[in-house]
Amino acid sequence: MDIAKVKSHIDYFRGNNIKLVKFVDRTFNCDAARALEIWRYIIDNDNCVTSFHFEIGADLLTDSHIECLKDARAGLIQFEAGVQSTNPHTLKEICRAENFERLSNNITKIKALGNIHIHLDLIAGLPFESFESFRKSFNDCFALRPDMLQLGFLKLLKGSALRVNSAIYGIEYRVKAPYEVLFTEHIDFSELTTLKDIEHLLDTYYNAGLTLNTLEYATTLFDTAFDFFHEFAQFWNKEGLHRVSHSRQALYDILYRYLVTIDGLNLDFAKDMLKLDMFMGENVKNLPDWLEGTDYKPIMDEINAFFSCEENARMYFPKYLGLSPKQLSRVCHIEQFRFLGNYRLFVYGDGKPKVYNIVLNGGVK
Repeated sequence: MDIAKVKSHIDYFRGNNIKLVKFVDRTFNCDAARALEIWRYIIDNDNCVTSFHFEIGADLLTDSHIECLKDARAGLIQFEAGVQSTNPHTLKEICRAENFERLSNNITKIKALGNIHIHLDLIAGLPFESFESFRKSFNDCFALRPDMLQLGFLKLLKGSALRVNSAIYGIEYRVKAPYEVLFTEHIDFSELTTLKDIEHLLDTYYNAGLTLNTLEYATTLFDTAFDFFHEFAQFWNKEGLHRVSHSRQALYDILYRYLVTIDGLNLDFAKDMLKLDMFMGENVKNLPDWLEGTDYKPIMDEINAFFSCEENARMYFPKYLGLSPKQLSRVCHIEQFRFLGNYRLFVYGDGKPKVYNIVLNGGVK
């Protein structure tokens, strides 16, 4: 499409305050100069409302791309990168000449900018990808800490090369749409079912951003992050948790029940992480019985003094300037943590809360 026409479409979306625009080109930055021009135009003409989603070849990003992207408003641009696998044999067989080392370096640079949402994709059921091989692919991608790590399952669409050659790879797939793989010569049905269970927990706890701090700690207690999710999935099924849907609070309770079974767990630290994750998600009014809340009676005068201080208001919650301590308590929360710098202030509003380490004499720690 002519570049002038692309820009006119972007102007139309911006002018109508469309929330999200997705470019459907599977390798948007294949033409590096064209991608750079479009990204620069989007950044320079941001309306602070519209976001743009791109599927990219992350290994094809250039230094010029990254230099340009650092100017983007947080949330303006989203990237989805299809890794599929990090198994060289698999990538060669599906004709992907991807350089994972370069991809990894570029994703690390983009993550360091702190303003681009990054989504990585893996596909289970590809040729030569065994359960153990997929475990490595998962860990390679998880180590990059993408905002989302999606586990997809191979579908043999009509006319695709993999469907034509399915017998060569020992691939069996559903005869009706979406033609999903059931097993292959390298991964059996039960192993793919296990990956489905892992996918569910990854989506529920990691991709949803529900317990990122807790997961960051808990995964260190296993050889790899994949092993944590694998054992969690076994616990989930053993407890029959797959049979019903769960509230947000129930999901915290379930994770806690699993964590206490892990050898070497520092329970007090794990509780701190869970409490932090809860307040990062919402202004929790009632903590579960297994989690110790802050005793506010001895410190109410200090909290009121903190909220009444105009200097603190300008520093921590300027949008709520002029509210009384009682009113501020509805949009701000102070909670005590054993391992995290004593007290933390959570300021709620649009999106994720802002979090500060504080001391209750009015200053910052």
